Amino acid sequence: MTWLIILCIFLSGCANTKNVLVSERDKILDVYKKEQIIILAYEKVYSNTFDIAKNFLQYKKTDILPNYDSFWIWLIKNLWYKQLFESGDEFGVGKQIIDNRFRNTDYQEIRKNYELLYKIYEK
Repeated sequence: MTWLIILCIFLSGCANTKNVLVSERDKILDVYKKEQIIILAYEKVYSNTFDIAKNFLQYKKTDILPNYDSFWIWLIKNLWYKQLFESGDEFGVGKQIIDNRFRNTDYQEIRKNYELLYKIYEK
């Protein structure tokens, strides 16, 4: 009987946590009304809305017309391969990574998600 009570408490806690997370996600997306399609496209691949939005906020400070492609390049230069670009990238590896993003499966998935979401939300 004790285990049943513990299980019920645990399950009710999980349900409440899910509702809190959903509402936090909605709050984040409300902040980025214009660019929420970009965040949603990345979210479908990387799943962490808060981190994507946090990085997107930093990126928006550097770009007047944000889009999913320039956000990808910003992430490569400022987050994923930051040390490579800070060290001077004497062999051009960073440029190759950026130029080859169209072959990257994550990038392709983000692009497909973005195009689909754009069709859905812009109508």
